[in-house]
Amino acid sequence: TDPRAGMVGGIITLAQARDAAGVEFYSLYWGNGSTKLVDLAVMTFSATAEGSDLSQELQAGTPVPDQATHLLAFASSGGAEGTEPEEAIEPASTEIVDHAPSQAQAASLTFADKDARPGLIKGSIIIERAPDES
Repeated sequence: TDPRAGMVGGIITLAQARDAAGVEFYSLYWGNGSTKLVDLAVMTFSATAEGSDLSQELQAGTPVPDQATHLLAFASSGGAEGTEPEEAIEPASTEIVDHAPSQAQAASLTFADKDARPGLIKGSIIIERAPDES
């Protein structure tokens, strides 16, 4: 929900594992594909017995680290997290999509009023796109 480029925020909803036996919590990390970028969790979710979805708010203005393309969720139990290669457990992941508006301005904007009546306007607005909209 944060409109600034490189910043995110909003509600994170995590669906618990179908077989959550022994799962005590879930840890959310920044990732590049399925690879964890940093060892510090973005947030943790306590598992619940009823198996419902878990939600927490990620504070608006949270910066997305360079190279981060995904959020990764790992199931954990008893202090052991499913991140060791020999465990071969793929984390749940979702791609990060930054919906920040372009910071570039339109190259030009023109309008000519075609309605001669006072207080009324009619015509076409022509907007020339910015040279770089990234």
